[in-house]
Order: sequence, then C-alpha cells, then structure tokens
Amino acid sequence: MVTVASTHVTDAEIERFRRRQLPRDALVAFGDHLAGCGDCRKRVAAQGDAAAASAALQGGLGIGEDDHVAESEIQAFVDGDLDAERRAGISAHLAGCPACAEEVRDLSEFAAEFQRSARPPSPWMYGTFAAAAVLVLAVGAAMFWRGKNAPVATLAGIEGLSALEPLDAAHVRDALESGRLSLPLALSDLTGRQGALLGPGGAPAFHLASPVATVVLDTRPTLRWTALPGSPTYTVTLQDQSTGDTINSPPLQRTEWAPEQTLTRGRTYAWQVAASAGGQEVVAPRPPDPPARFVIADVASASRLEHLPASPLVRGVLYANAGLLDDAEREFRMIGAGGQGADRVDAFLAQLRQARAPLAR
Repeated sequence: MVTVASTHVTDAEIERFRRRQLPRDALVAFGDHLAGCGDCRKRVAAQGDAAAASAALQGGLGIGEDDHVAESEIQAFVDGDLDAERRAGISAHLAGCPACAEEVRDLSEFAAEFQRSARPPSPWMYGTFAAAAVLVLAVGAAMFWRGKNAPVATLAGIEGLSALEPLDAAHVRDALESGRLSLPLALSDLTGRQGALLGPGGAPAFHLASPVATVVLDTRPTLRWTALPGSPTYTVTLQDQSTGDTINSPPLQRTEWAPEQTLTRGRTYAWQVAASAGGQEVVAPRPPDPPARFVIADVASASRLEHLPASPLVRGVLYANAGLLDDAEREFRMIGAGGQGADRVDAFLAQLRQARAPLAR
C-alpha cells in the first residue's frame, strides 16, 4: 500500500509499479501522489521505460491512452474537485499527453495569478501568465512522453522560429506533435448556447459573418454580415459587455461597418444588426441563436502577435492559441499541399470548426 502521508513514495513501491504489481487501491494513491510530487515523477521516469510506466498507470486504472481529458475535467482537476481515483487517472494521462498537460499548466498559472491580483484579470490574459521555462506540467512528465512515437512533422526550416519566445515555440511544437491546437477555455463563453424557440421557426433571413466567437487584434474591427433581399437599411448595435455602453451605427446600405471610436483592449463586445425593408424589421442574431460576441485582444497579446514571423503555420498555431480563430483559419488555408505542417491542416481546421459548434447552422 502506498503511504501518501509520507514525504515520498519508496523505491520498492516504484519497482512494484513498474512491474504492474500494485493493487488498484494502491495504484490510485500512487498516481495521486505523483500528481503533486515532481521529485517522485522524476524518480519513476529515471527507473526504466517511462512511456511504458505511464501506460501501466493508465492501464491499471482502466483509462485509454488516446483520448484527451475533457475541458470540464481539466477545470475540476485544477480546482481540486475530483475524487482520488479520477485525479490519479488524469495524472497518468498528463504524464503521456503534452497537449492536456499544457492546458492544465496554463489554467493553473491563470488561477494562481487570479488569486494574487486584487483586480480579476480577463480570462483572455491567462496565456501570458504561463511560465515560459516550463513546457509541460513537470520535468517528470516531459521525461514520460519523450519516449512516445516521433512526431509526423518537425520544426526544421520554419521561417522565423528562432525569433519566437520559448513558450510560443513550444506551442508550435506541441501542435505538430499532437495534431491538436491549444485553444483558450474562455472561447466557450463567446459561443453561448442555442436557446429554445417558442412558436414557428424557419431559416434565418440573414446572419452575422464576422467577428463572431473569436478574438480580434484590431481595435476598430470591421463587422460583416450577409445581405437581406429587398434593398434593406441596416443598423448595427455594439455593446461593451463590461460597462453596458452601446455604440450605434448610422443607417447603412452596405453589409459591413467599423466603429469610428477605438474599442478597449481586453473587453468583450456583443453586436446585433437590425435590417429594415418594406416596413418590417428583422434582426440577427435572432432567437434561438446565441448572441454574437468577440473579444479585443489585450495589450500584451496584441504586442506579441503583431510581430510574428511570416510562416502561416507559426501564425496559425499562435493565433489559435490566443483565440484569434478567424486569423488562424486564414493562415492555415494559406498552407499548400507541400507546405510545412500541411499534414496537420485538416485536423486544425476541424478543431476550429468544433470550437464554434454551438453556432453551426
């Protein structure tokens, strides 16, 4: 039985773990201890095949190796709201999955900064709080997954890679290795949920095109929507979700508009378009569609992202990491069949679509 109250697990317990001889209850306690003890993770990794050890812990707990941890469970893991068995299982998964380990690390760093700050920061700033020197949850975790299969793509030859900050380079590397983008958890706050429509429905007369459920760099973004037949007049209402202040456009004949005043960085905005034609008014979005929201990138993110190298792969991964889904999609679509990271583009684009799934028509 693993004595979790002691300072560290013993060498005998590590050896029994490697031989897959720990009973299930001891395995749970063992994994839970590893989740909080970097020294013991390194000791386990140093005593044999680390990748096999990670697989042993997951297998003993009945957890598959290929599935990623759901975002809700990542949040619960960071908050300490999981039971010991599930926490041990996730700890085992993190040891072999850099993508999930990175999400846990970033969220943990954000939570720590949030608690230290007298003024709660925007959730879009959490990526800037991540420790650049830590590329996975712990050094032991890095040793665990070092023995995994070689990545299908490498970073060799990517233009401007050497100029990136260490954490940004790690995001690009991990995206290529795992085939998964690291998207901000706060994106779900922008997509909202489809409501219930009471009464007759029908196809929307027109809809908002962009920006919707994304972060944008421009502090005077151009808002675009599809046309409503019948030569209508459009009016845009833009609201700051922090203050409730609204900006209204003049009557428009075109299907795009940019506010004259500069929007505030780090703020979330919601917008709606009302179209008037033939004495009738139609609005978009309309129930049961969720509100259309976007975020203006905070100052730190804007400064970093405005000076990226020309590589569409690098820009796409880092735009996605910061929540700039429109920009990320544009960059990925620029990668040709033989371009760097071309074997990952379809998976990346699918993940971007999935992030906006509640808005799918």
